[in-house]
Amino acid sequence: MLNYKPHITRLLKRLGLVLLLYTLCRYFFYLFNRKHFPETGLGELIWLHISGLRFDISAVCILNLPFILLSILPFPFLAKKGYQGLLKVFFCLVNSVGLAFNCIDMGYYPFTFRRLGWDFFGTILHSSNVASPWSYLRGYWYIVLIFAFLVWLLLYAVRKLDQKQSLTPPSYSGQAAWLYHLLFFALLTGGAVLGIRGGWQLVPISNASAGEYSDARYSPIVLNSVFSIANTFGKKGLPSVKYLPENERQQLFNPIQASGKNRFTGKTNVVIIILESFSKEFTALSNQKSITPFLDSLMRESYVFTRAYANGKSSAEGIPAILASVPSLTQEAYPFSIYSTSEVTSLPSLLKPLGYNTSFFHGGTNGTMNFESFTGLAGFDKYYGRTEYNNEADYDGNWGIWDEPFLQYFAHKLGETKEPFFSSVFTLSSHDPFRIPEKYENLFPHSPRTIDPCIEYADFSLRRFFETVKHAPWFSHTLFVLTPDHTAYSDDAYWDNPVGRYSIPIFFYTPDGSLKGTDTTLMQQIDILPTLLSLLGYEKPYFSFGRNAFDRSQEHFAVNFRQDLYQLYEKDYLLQYDGQKTKGFYKLKPDSMLQHNLSAHPGEEQRRMEKFLQAFLQTYQQSLANNKMVLKKTQ
Repeated sequence: MLNYKPHITRLLKRLGLVLLLYTLCRYFFYLFNRKHFPETGLGELIWLHISGLRFDISAVCILNLPFILLSILPFPFLAKKGYQGLLKVFFCLVNSVGLAFNCIDMGYYPFTFRRLGWDFFGTILHSSNVASPWSYLRGYWYIVLIFAFLVWLLLYAVRKLDQKQSLTPPSYSGQAAWLYHLLFFALLTGGAVLGIRGGWQLVPISNASAGEYSDARYSPIVLNSVFSIANTFGKKGLPSVKYLPENERQQLFNPIQASGKNRFTGKTNVVIIILESFSKEFTALSNQKSITPFLDSLMRESYVFTRAYANGKSSAEGIPAILASVPSLTQEAYPFSIYSTSEVTSLPSLLKPLGYNTSFFHGGTNGTMNFESFTGLAGFDKYYGRTEYNNEADYDGNWGIWDEPFLQYFAHKLGETKEPFFSSVFTLSSHDPFRIPEKYENLFPHSPRTIDPCIEYADFSLRRFFETVKHAPWFSHTLFVLTPDHTAYSDDAYWDNPVGRYSIPIFFYTPDGSLKGTDTTLMQQIDILPTLLSLLGYEKPYFSFGRNAFDRSQEHFAVNFRQDLYQLYEKDYLLQYDGQKTKGFYKLKPDSMLQHNLSAHPGEEQRRMEKFLQAFLQTYQQSLANNKMVLKKTQ
């Protein structure tokens, strides 16, 4: 029988050697770029290296998967000298390439402030601005020497390891031996796949998962270049655009926001409630039958923006827009894009230095939609999901914990949180397959729209939440912001057109009634961050793609992306732009159903909106591509 043990031992030693070399690469990466990672103490640096092992294991398994499989084939030729020689050459070549990518990143990182991604190859192949390889070799000769040293270390260690261990000649006898070998092969293959996934969790780890271990600014240390390239394989970055001269671009749209005037005294707690699929259509704002009686009653006591728009059509697009003022203007939602590890200007990152305790709550299975990873990158102190809730009796069988018990859990946890706090909760029960707890099926009977009982149940759960917290000592000095993540599907012709499809309620509620009224100013999810900061009297400039909705000195707008078209809402107009030319231009007041496309005869308003959208898209592309969405990186 073929003795598998020496083959497995040799395989594990070789893979362990590569992991050690990746750790060395991480150290050199930090050493050459330490000025970009200030205030990194020894303890934190050790933790970042330990955290990076999960991503290193995944990268090594991805790069070496063919080698792993070829090293454990259950066939007699496995121990043949010639076969093992070919494996050794293959192993050394493949891992030399991996080391090369990690070494390239030591010098390339300051140009992009993110680990190498798949787009790097397009940059090398298609950019006329890339210098010759020889100029890089001369300019970064010290990194070339490090690469040569690492490859020498790889070759030397492999030779030494092989000298100390001989492989058993193969011999087979009977079907049991074959079954034994096949079982081992299957187990080891499964182990490699598990390593690639990064564990047993719901979804495989991604670049954004680095945010679970540290602030976004330290994610490049946790990651490695091979993993980052593999994770972004096939993902397209934003095309480079240069619509306008830089001075004109900055004059038309500048993402640097000024501070506002404080409307509140003392430290105000902030709670953002994100409601799954709560379209404007379902509320009293639609001027039709409402199915959200509590939300309507709360809006009557709040400051409501009646012309508000979502920046996307998925939860993964809505969360970054609401919490970090980052719209998703690409085919992939921002948390799944190649830019997902970029440092963002988020509400928790701005409020934590002011003493705020920050937390994010979502009753879904941990790992769903990369929420845990994104909120980690956004700087939240704590994440509470289905795992932390820890009571499967309230599991809905599909997405996570029912809204009513989870919102009560949220209320309880807020009562334990030291003030001032910034916290956000995201509901989930108003989601396909549109089920509600059995005990409420008679209270919320079925309707022609399958989502209606779920919206009514979520509205009821929200009522129960406010009934619970209204007597809490922190309630009276808390500012609440309520917004959906996106709209729901609609059969109605208006609510399914490019205007109605993104129409949502956004409102601000204070228990003392100091913030109350209605406002027809155009509002969007990315405006929540600057508007909220203005209410809190944030004193420093910051980066934001949105605008303070209370600032009357600026023209307000909303933007989203659908079916390869950028949509810009401004004043009473809608502009649809494909990146090169305008495809649609509509005056909304007389033409809410978008029957009359005016783009064939462009006037002053259309040209003005085209220029503004070009400036916005140019700023967006440059900011994401160059990882400059925090103020310190724009200067």
